Amino acid sequence: AGDVLPLDQSDQLFLNRGDGTFDEATARGGSVFSDPDVARGLARGDVDNDGAPDLLMTNNAGPAQLLANQTKDAPWFGLDLRLANGGAAVGGHINAQQVGRSVHRRAHTDGSFAAAHDPRLVVGLGDKGLLVVDVTWPDGSKLRLAAPPTDRYLVLRQPE
Repeated sequence: AGDVLPLDQSDQLFLNRGDGTFDEATARGGSVFSDPDVARGLARGDVDNDGAPDLLMTNNAGPAQLLANQTKDAPWFGLDLRLANGGAAVGGHINAQQVGRSVHRRAHTDGSFAAAHDPRLVVGLGDKGLLVVDVTWPDGSKLRLAAPPTDRYLVLRQPE
C-alpha cells in the first residue's frame, strides 16, 4: 500500500553466447541494474558510430538511461540500407559470409515495447574478415558486395 509503482523490479542483462544460448550477466552490468524500476522500452542503436551497439532503456517514472557499449578495437562491418527515395529499407536483410561462418541480419525498428531500434546493420567480424555480403531489398531484388569496407558504416541506396 502506498507504493506508486508496485510493478517495479530489477532489470536483467543477458549475453548472447553465439550458439543459441545466453549467459545471465546482470551483476556485471553496473549500477543501472541494481535499482528496481518499471522499465518500459529498450532501444538498440550505435549512438557513437563505433560499430558497438549501445542500448537506451526507458523507465516509467524516471529518466532514460544510455548504456554505452565500451567494446574497443573489434573489427566490424556496418551497413545502412536505404530505399531509392532515401528512406530506411526496413524489411531488407543481409547475409554476410566469412570463412566458416555466415551471419544474417534484418533491417528493422521493431522489437521492444515503447522503443524503436536503429535500422542499421552491424556484424562483428572477429578475426575472420569479410568475404562477401548478399543484400536482399524489401522488394526481393538482390545485390552482392564483394570485400566491402570495414570499421565504418556504408550507406547503400537501392538502385531504381
